[in-house]
Amino acid sequence: MYSDRSVAEQNSLDLSWNMLMMPHYRQLRDYLVPRKEEMTRFRQLVVNSVMATDICDVDLKNLRNSRWDKAFKKGDHVGHVDANPKDEVNRKATIIIERKSLNRSEITNIVTAFANLT
Repeated sequence: MYSDRSVAEQNSLDLSWNMLMMPHYRQLRDYLVPRKEEMTRFRQLVVNSVMATDICDVDLKNLRNSRWDKAFKKGDHVGHVDANPKDEVNRKATIIIERKSLNRSEITNIVTAFANLT
């Protein structure tokens, strides 16, 4: 179903997104994303944040690292100017949120492993 990649993460995304789209959660959606044109960006942010918790997928790790480099490293990307200045800000914000999600995931895995030892 998910091409055997990040199965738990993708399943969680499917379930939670479907729940959020239920009529019962319309007020919450309206609060989170007041303008319909922001919904795609919001979904992208949610997906990236959840997928960042997959610490086993090497390809995702490489993709995250390349996005980090594009957002923050000097070098190949020097002189790169986005057509829309908000794109650079959005890229930086997204990768920081991904890194925070990844850090939480790593800490949770360590604590769980430690708890299983005791």
